[in-house]
Amino acid sequence: MDGSAGLEDGTHLLRPVAAGELIPATALGSAREALDKTVSVPVDLNAASALSTGSVVDVWVSRKDPDALGEAFLDPELLLAGAVVDHVPAESAGLGAGLGRPAVAVVVPADEVGGVIAAVDQGARVTLVPGPRSSGGGR
Repeated sequence: MDGSAGLEDGTHLLRPVAAGELIPATALGSAREALDKTVSVPVDLNAASALSTGSVVDVWVSRKDPDALGEAFLDPELLLAGAVVDHVPAESAGLGAGLGRPAVAVVVPADEVGGVIAAVDQGARVTLVPGPRSSGGGR
């Protein structure tokens, strides 16, 4: 979009813009995009290192098996297709590195947020599966 073009009807601001600041095209989007939320999901360290901001991923979850003794998980299920990675934490080599699971921030449609949070809060294993040749493109 060049600076002389007007905005299309239904265009929404996706992030705050200060008074007097030029509005970058990346700060504009649809009404649906304006409702999207960013949710942090813990993932395997190796899986996180293969992701980058803008990667398109499918969110798969393996829920805990409530009938099993010990820690067992049900078969994976697709929770959300075509999500976009908003932020991947930088690798840390300092004290405590490798402890826990890194949290990757994923953009989730507003009506799917509850399902993602529930899976994380209930201890499901979350796997972010990159789309074919995902190279950091948007939706």
